[in-house]
Amino acid sequence: MQRYRNITAERVSKFIDDLYWTDTNLRSGWYSQNSIQPFIFVYYSPPNLSKLTFEQVLKLNINDWKQTKIGDSFGPSWSTHWFQICFIIPEEWKGNEVHFSWNSGSEAMIWSKNGEPLQGLGDGCDRSEFIICKNANGLEQIDLYIEMVCSTMFGNGEGGMIKPPNNNRFFEIQKAEIRCFNRQIWNLFWDFSIIHDLQKHLAQNSAIGCQALFTANQIINEYWPKNSDATIENAINISQQFLNRLNSASASEQFASVCISVIGHCHIDTAWLWPYSETKRKCARSWSSQLIYMEDPDYINYKFVASQAQQFDWVKQDYPQLFEKIKQQVTKNRFIPTGGTWVEMDCNIPSGESFVRQFLYGQQFFEKEFGKKSTEFWLPDTFGYSAQLPQIILGSEIEFFLTQKLSWNLINKF
Repeated sequence: MQRYRNITAERVSKFIDDLYWTDTNLRSGWYSQNSIQPFIFVYYSPPNLSKLTFEQVLKLNINDWKQTKIGDSFGPSWSTHWFQICFIIPEEWKGNEVHFSWNSGSEAMIWSKNGEPLQGLGDGCDRSEFIICKNANGLEQIDLYIEMVCSTMFGNGEGGMIKPPNNNRFFEIQKAEIRCFNRQIWNLFWDFSIIHDLQKHLAQNSAIGCQALFTANQIINEYWPKNSDATIENAINISQQFLNRLNSASASEQFASVCISVIGHCHIDTAWLWPYSETKRKCARSWSSQLIYMEDPDYINYKFVASQAQQFDWVKQDYPQLFEKIKQQVTKNRFIPTGGTWVEMDCNIPSGESFVRQFLYGQQFFEKEFGKKSTEFWLPDTFGYSAQLPQIILGSEIEFFLTQKLSWNLINKF
């Protein structure tokens, strides 16, 4: 294997690839081949690019809704379309984890029939699944509303995200179905990804790198996509034995001085490639998705940080149920408001008084709504920093400063 390492390494890489061997590699086992289409699939398109609240949607007449199907397209750019979708979970799916899959090539939000914003949906690349239940009883009826917006994560730029927008884009409904999810294979996929990265990034003469390559090859030899449960269990055992050895007390002694902390964050530009009205919905889509992790017992240590008092204020106004759930997680120190400013502002043009107001209004909001001020100034994405900032930061009762944009400096290297 070491003599022809590149051949084995490529085999290992293809086992989790999203382009090659997807009918036989680990990705092929995430979901069962059988899917269920909705027995009710209707839509309503508000006129003149208007946006309805969920309460307004519920007041629509039954005749306002029209039948739709996979393959239908909706537009133009920035328009909103509401869908009612109903499924029956098959009886034979009892005991399985069931997911809803959606892909319109655009961003969207899932709502419950009771008007609760449940989770954001991505534009086809990421976050296209929603967990309906982890242990189905069978024969449950699932009723969902989808609020689809005709734009992508990065707006509607024609031929590139920072180019002028195409105001006449249409988006096709490519998927709307429920499927059984195999969490064992999903967990194996991520274990295997760690092993894959060890063999890829460690030196070729590294003992751990060589062991990782050997282990990954063993897992591939054991796993069979049209599987029996035994082959999956055997593959999981191989991966766990290897990872447990790395995490053993003797191995940990080598890395005793290393501590890595990981915290969730999604950077949302208040003003960039979309209207303000879309920023508001991006906040709701993104933050509702984080709450799902916080409410899941499998992610009891998950934490998420979000900045910009203005965005919290928008969520408070437009999504009061969501805002109350966020406040509950703030008290548990899991959803962490940060930054201390009203928005993540430009630092080149504004005056000193403008900076002071940013901190004044931001800190006032955090203290009023969450019971505490921010202790860190969070500004990862501005192009330049005023020399006035340190004294203003200290005067705003802030101790720390976080950014990454200094690394873009063309003169001084950080």
